[in-house]
Amino acid sequence: MKRALIHLSWLMLLAGCHAVQMPFQARPGETLQSAAGEEIPDDSETVAMLLAYFDTARKMSPPELARASERTRQAYTRENSTLLRLQLALLLSMPQNPQRDDARVLALLEPQLKDSGSLHNFAMLLHAHVAEHKRLNESAEALDAKTREEQKRADILQQKLDALITLERSLIQRDTTKSNK
Repeated sequence: MKRALIHLSWLMLLAGCHAVQMPFQARPGETLQSAAGEEIPDDSETVAMLLAYFDTARKMSPPELARASERTRQAYTRENSTLLRLQLALLLSMPQNPQRDDARVLALLEPQLKDSGSLHNFAMLLHAHVAEHKRLNESAEALDAKTREEQKRADILQQKLDALITLERSLIQRDTTKSNK
């Protein structure tokens, strides 16, 4: 029965995929056409460059990432280009980067989210990833604070229990000394 449900779920999933139409269609070397028929420049080379840059950056050590982030930040300040903005966002979103700054990454991606095209999709992907990371960090911090509070409470209760045990021992000891006399 369980196997049949799994097969049925897969069939429904595949049937649903067939009905989905791609919003952009293009052959290599052509410009993309949106469903509305407007031309969108093909930024696939830029996306490929950004993905290659990500692959290089993920292999960097934390000090190398910090230096690369600073160089890219300075270049972005001078030139203010989309590619540099996305490169800086990539670098600042790397987990091993000591300069990691989710809020700054989200701010860097905002202008690109308002545009259309494949860079928009890339920015949307990175934005979703960083926003989820930020949400998980905030959740972990809240759980950590709650754990510290519970530990304090447990320590206080342990102190009270130890005091009660000491009191009980002293009462037992007092009773045994009275009964021995």
